[in-house]
Amino acid sequence: MGTSGHERLRQLTPSSTIQFREADTDQYGRMVAEVYAGGQNVNLKLVSEGHAVVYTQFLRSCPDSRDALLAAEAQAQQQRLNFWNQLNPMMPWDYRRSNR
Repeated sequence: MGTSGHERLRQLTPSSTIQFREADTDQYGRMVAEVYAGGQNVNLKLVSEGHAVVYTQFLRSCPDSRDALLAAEAQAQQQRLNFWNQLNPMMPWDYRRSNR
């Protein structure tokens, strides 16, 4: 049995110094950021393992990691890792919209 995205995030950031690079603000005023722990891009790690998906609307705010994030997501999807191991994965924004 695999780990959830939440559990994996805890594993990646146990007692590390967490750094944020604020990239944008969403429609609700929440910070959109790149997260680093121990010098590692946590966003990229979670996407590459299939624990997170890329929110393409914010990629313009992350030009340095844009291509790596998209490549990591494509590879995770191709390998059917975690989130992508569902028959018909529903993107988080579609799930929230359908449950309002």
